Amino acid sequence: MTTFALKKFMLEQGPSKSTNLMEWDKLWAYNKDYIDPISPRYTAIVKETSAKIIINNFPDKGTTTVETHPLH
Repeated sequence: MTTFALKKFMLEQGPSKSTNLMEWDKLWAYNKDYIDPISPRYTAIVKETSAKIIINNFPDKGTTTVETHPLH
């Protein structure tokens, strides 16, 4: 949790003394908005629980295909 998200959440509620019910999802959404541009996310697969995929009709079996995808 970032201080940026907490401050934004508190300011969104306003200075009123009356009860203001806000969903927790909004706080996590503010945090995500701040963190996503600066924090890469990686996915890992544990070898013991991974599945082997066999592709029979791959165009050229002698080459290796490498693809790059966005981090999140």
